Parts: sequence; C-alpha cells; structure tokens
Amino acid sequence: MNEKGRKFLSGAIRTILKLAVAAAVMIWFCRSFDFNAVAAFSNFNYLLVLPVFFIFILTNIAASLRWRALAETIQVDITPFKAFSLTMQGLFFSLVIPGGSIGGDVVKMAAITGHVKQGSRTEGIFSIVMDRIVGMIALFALALVLLIIKRDLFTELSFDRKSIPFAGTLLWWIFTGACSAGLLAALVIFIHRIIEKLPGVRQLLAFADKKSNGKISRLSSAADSYASCGGKITFWVMITILFIHLTPVLSMYLLLCGTGAAPGFAAVIPAVIIGNIAGLIPLFPGGIGARDTITIALLAAAGCPVQHAAAAQLLATAVMIFFNLTGSLFFIFDRKTV
Repeated sequence: MNEKGRKFLSGAIRTILKLAVAAAVMIWFCRSFDFNAVAAFSNFNYLLVLPVFFIFILTNIAASLRWRALAETIQVDITPFKAFSLTMQGLFFSLVIPGGSIGGDVVKMAAITGHVKQGSRTEGIFSIVMDRIVGMIALFALALVLLIIKRDLFTELSFDRKSIPFAGTLLWWIFTGACSAGLLAALVIFIHRIIEKLPGVRQLLAFADKKSNGKISRLSSAADSYASCGGKITFWVMITILFIHLTPVLSMYLLLCGTGAAPGFAAVIPAVIIGNIAGLIPLFPGGIGARDTITIALLAAAGCPVQHAAAAQLLATAVMIFFNLTGSLFFIFDRKTV
C-alpha cells in the first residue's frame, strides 16, 4: 500500500473510532436515564422541526457572510455563494476527517487556494483562521459569562442517576479554564506586535520569514489589518453571538416545546452554549457525543425532564448531521474556481 493509501486508511480508522466513541457515550447516557425513544418521539410535534431547518440555514448564511467580510478586510475577494459553499463543505468534512468540529477548516484552507487570485492565497488561508478566531472569541466570552452566572447548575449535574457535586465542580473548572485559555489565545493575534518585541522572538520570526519566502511578513501585515479595525471585529463578534451561537438555543427551545416540555428560555441558553464548548473536543466527530451529553445533563440540572431533553438534543443532532451531509453536495457540484 502506498503512502496515500496508508493515510486514507489511517484517517478512515480514526473516523470510525470517533464515531464509535460518540455512539458509546450517547448509548450509555440514554440508558443511564432509561430513555424511551418510542415514548419520547411518538407524541413529538414535528411541525416545530421546520423552523429549526430555517434557523440552521440562517446560521450558516451568517457564518459565510462573516468569513466573506473578514476576507475582504485583507483584500481577499470571495463571492457570497462561494463563501456559503465552502462553509457548507467545511461542515461536511468536520464529520468525516479528524479534528472535531474545526476539522473542516483544513479542507476550506485547501479549497480556498483554488478560489482566489494568485498572490493572495496566504491571505485567503489566514482569513479562515481569523474567521475561526472571531467565532471562538464570541463563543468563549459568552460561555464564560454563563459559567459564572450559572455556576450552580454544575452542582446539580447527574450522571447515571446519581448527583456527584464534585464531578460537576471539576467540569466547571475545566470548562472555565478552557474558555479562559481559548479567549486569551484568540486575543494574542491583536497584540502580536508587542509579543514580537520579546527577546528572541523577532529573530525567530525573521528566520521563519526567510524560510517561508516572506509568508510570515504577509501574515503579520494581515494581522495588523485586523488589529486596526476593532470596530468591525467587535461588530462581527456581536453578530456571531446573536445569529450563530444563540440561534441553536432557539432551535433547542423549539424542539423542547415539541416534546411537550415547557422550559424557560433562559434555562436553555447555558445548556446549549456550554454544550457547544464540549463539542470542540476533537475526540468526537463534529462534537457529536460530547455536546449531546453535556447539553442534556445541563438541561436536566435546570429542571427539564431528562426524557424530553434527550429527545430534543437527539433531534438537534440529527438536523445538524443532515445539514452537514448536504455539504457534500456543494463539494461535488461546486468545484469551479471564481
């Protein structure tokens, strides 16, 4: 078997293992609460799934517009349709290649080189990194606020029908530490010129710039462009919070109403947002498994019947998988460069 074949086989095995882990986690969690799928879905109001589909489309349109706007900041021109197409393709590959929910960015980086003019490919790739950074700033900042305000939820977490306060406290510290570290890491790009003044850093960057034929200097200039437009970055952080990170909360609320539950909207927010933080763990394909478990547990801790919470989250995951899979159609039929 040649090197390409070995890499393909290795990637396939990792994907299968991750799917197995996600399935095992979901099966264990559902069984621990005696989840009855027939009872949960037999009385479900499936009409409420329709607005969830539209919300998902809106979310991904917002994501593609954010990327396009950030790319334009460094003179990378992407058509609205191409930005949406590559965003959908990234969602698809986040399911089937290693890297968790951000694995699709690798494919977008490879694809963007064929969709921008010669001489701006490095900036095109960097626009994807910056798009991810803005998304992370919005998610981590929102999650940190919720973790502080709703810390008491973690003392009510139950696993296998047992309340384990220490486990909840440990999870709270893990999530809080991860969000804080992620937020600090994301903000580094805006103070990179200060970091360059540290002893040895300038020499290291000069060496890397020489070896990369000036790519480091180009990336540094691109970072300066973003650092100089704080208002635009802040605007897209707020748009991300409203139309990308909070729209899944509305979807979950609708799905919970479809099960017959009547949760308070405020109780759904921390469950979904913090669940999405768990979804970033690269051990799970597209975050499936980790996101579901934490979201269901937090909904249950907030007083939502676990049967309803599990049914709603499983449907939310099913809708997400459906839309992620539609990204393969864009990959197949939208291969022309701009």
